[in-house]
Amino acid sequence: NMKEEELTMENNGENIYISLNNELTSKMPKDSYTCVTLNNSFIIFKSISNQFYLIFANSINSIICYDFDNLQVINEIKNSHNKRITNFSHFLDIKNERNIILSLSYEDNNIKLWNLQNWECLLNLININNNGYLFSACFLNENNQILLVTSNYDNYNDYSEPIKIFDFYGKKVKEIENSNKKTYFVDAYYDKNLSQNFIIACFMDNIISFNYNKNEIYKKYYDFLSVVKSHSNTIIKSDDKIVNLIASCYDGNVRIWDFHAGLLLEKIAISDEYLNSICLWKEHYLFVSCDDGYIKLVDFENRKIIQNKCNESNEVLTVKSLAHRKYGKCLLAQSLGKEQIKVYIIND
Repeated sequence: NMKEEELTMENNGENIYISLNNELTSKMPKDSYTCVTLNNSFIIFKSISNQFYLIFANSINSIICYDFDNLQVINEIKNSHNKRITNFSHFLDIKNERNIILSLSYEDNNIKLWNLQNWECLLNLININNNGYLFSACFLNENNQILLVTSNYDNYNDYSEPIKIFDFYGKKVKEIENSNKKTYFVDAYYDKNLSQNFIIACFMDNIISFNYNKNEIYKKYYDFLSVVKSHSNTIIKSDDKIVNLIASCYDGNVRIWDFHAGLLLEKIAISDEYLNSICLWKEHYLFVSCDDGYIKLVDFENRKIIQNKCNESNEVLTVKSLAHRKYGKCLLAQSLGKEQIKVYIIND
């Protein structure tokens, strides 16, 4: 039922074309399932064997493994969780030459790890938190040891349980000091220059980075001129000069901080609605998904929106970008309650 469409976007006199590829999109699976989650309702990645895979869930709690190179479902792990699956993550385990998939059910406080090659369940981590919801989790590689970082959000108390770290066998390694606030999103960042792992956590009023080894707060990231209801997603953009922490916020702004200095560098007004997922495209651009059903292409260097892409009437939860050897530059998006992941081919 999708219509072919093409958008032209002006960028300093240069035309950028985003076109919906009907042939590719029509072959995308139609049994994907989304519920209210902040990001990563699906993941797409290049495997250790140099193949592209798309991982998502359906309404009967099955995990679907989709061959993005050949556009076909190659595996379905039925009833993989007791309750609906909300998040995924991928870890490239180079040491053991395997791809590890993390699946998460926030209602069930349950994380499972899977070996992509045979879909063997490597770890079933249950009852992670005593109270509240498990909104997100991520991998952290510390001295070639694969660790899991887990969030907690307690609706019924002012404070939640702290961020927890588990090893690959499900043993709790430690809890992060001073992290017992309501946590939406967690991520890990390894700084090569400092040879140091950091944990990044989104809270209601700010974002905090934690020094993993010292188990202490590294920096707090505020906007002192406005009260932010919540931060939903962050990404790191690093170059030789500076490390940027980029966040999508529930007040409709994208904020950019100097990660190591903790200074707010930019605030870009995007929407009157909540912002959800963000992903980098090229060097100075972001795709931002919004509750108003739009995907927005943002030039964050010049602090302006290049284009609004109307996607759905429902809020867009997850956006991912990648460069594919066959299809070129792609943008993938999924909206709340929609049974299809859309693929946009980017020609610039």
